[in-house]
Amino acid sequence: MNLPSVSIIIPTYKRPEFLLRALDSVLGQDYQNIKEIIITDDGDYEESFIEKLKAEDSRIIYVKNTKYAKGPSGNKQNGLDIASGDFIAFMDDDDELFNDAVSSVMKVLITGSYKIAFANCVRSDNGKFTGKHYDRDEEASYWDFICGKYEGEYWGINSYEIMKKIRFKDEYGGAEGLAWLGLYKEENIKLKYIHKAVRKYYVHENQFSNTYEQNALRTFNSYEKYLELFGEDIIKTCPKKYSYICKIASYFAFLSGNKQKISYYAAKSFMSDKSFLSFIFYLFSICPLSFYVLKYYFRFRKK
Repeated sequence: MNLPSVSIIIPTYKRPEFLLRALDSVLGQDYQNIKEIIITDDGDYEESFIEKLKAEDSRIIYVKNTKYAKGPSGNKQNGLDIASGDFIAFMDDDDELFNDAVSSVMKVLITGSYKIAFANCVRSDNGKFTGKHYDRDEEASYWDFICGKYEGEYWGINSYEIMKKIRFKDEYGGAEGLAWLGLYKEENIKLKYIHKAVRKYYVHENQFSNTYEQNALRTFNSYEKYLELFGEDIIKTCPKKYSYICKIASYFAFLSGNKQKISYYAAKSFMSDKSFLSFIFYLFSICPLSFYVLKYYFRFRKK
């Protein structure tokens, strides 16, 4: 049987030790038709290191991001532009795939029933699943994602046909999930969730998710864009979810100093679910000193 080809894109930025570990995990895959491994660089690796990468395997393609703005969105798009496999996947440069990751997901895609399939990951510090799950394989849709049935870190593979329709825009500011959600909706895509860990998600102090509060304006803009694009669908199908997202938007408006939007999104949160908690949240939003309590609220929710 001729297996479909797979392209794996690794966006990277000034993390050579992590990148080498990620690359080794891709080179160690048991799937027999990984066509190319595209390393797209948002930084400036030394020439000697680049040559070392290329020498690892003839399938490795190194490309510097000079076409798009610096950042996760532009770097991903830079790699996607040249990917040519039948199926395409992204791989974070600080994570690691288990050796059967590609074959486990491709087993579903080869049947032709789905164009996108995704599986779970485990944390490096405690071995727990990173993505919300229900202890079984199942079909998923756009509506499942916007209502929070699937949240967290997953790893998936997508058909070439689907991937060439997606655009990672600079305005998303690292929230590439907005591009995925838009595609799921526009194409009415059915996805397959595979209840298996295929990737190790490394927890460390320099990971991108730890910069959300440091880059509060960027994070606020991402949530505001999320509500602009999908808010109507969310409030119609899952108002409690809409209320919670508005609270997050209000919180990051506070952190970024956008005073007008603090109470604006807090009011939207209350109007969507009319809950006592949302009412108290709104009261906090119009009293700047008490609004500092929200830091503890969101840190508690993270735990």
